[in-house]
Amino acid sequence: MNRKSNWEVHIEKLMLDSYPKLMITAKHLYLTSKGYYEKQEVADLVQETCFKALKYMDSYEEQGFFLAWIKKILTNTFFEKVKKESRAAKYSEREMEKKKDQDDILGGAADTVIVSDAKRHGLQVSAKCLNELTEKQRKVFRAQLELRDEETGKPLKYKELSHLLSIPLGTFLPLLARAKKAFSECVNLNSKVA
Repeated sequence: MNRKSNWEVHIEKLMLDSYPKLMITAKHLYLTSKGYYEKQEVADLVQETCFKALKYMDSYEEQGFFLAWIKKILTNTFFEKVKKESRAAKYSEREMEKKKDQDDILGGAADTVIVSDAKRHGLQVSAKCLNELTEKQRKVFRAQLELRDEETGKPLKYKELSHLLSIPLGTFLPLLARAKKAFSECVNLNSKVA
């Protein structure tokens, strides 16, 4: 028979006691930030907070301030999520702008944009090769090329990209390597001007 230790029972009680207050705080964060909240988003945020609290329980020093400690985890988790969503939205906007620019160049805007035949062919080959990648490969390949640090303008590190795209680093790196290889092979194969 597996009995819980006194510490586990104590932590479980602290979590259960603070759960309703965490729900209220999570609703408040969504209301002040977005003007509305969805029950599922609030529940997910509280669940993630409880998971993180259990994961980092070693850093909790028992002095009677458990609610303040776990609310801080909730707040930090919420703002990490908001920052991630903001970056993803900016990335989507940039991708849409680039797609529009690419459509203009490759489509029918030849009268307003003067592009040499060689450059046009290069753009067409690049677009074709990009479309031949799988959706996941295309996602990581474009993210690695396009996403930059907002302050420095330098490309993001692989760890930051994998976090931003919600892909584990161990999956992200091989996926990016395969995408680069497939893109390079495709470009080399189609690079001769007809």
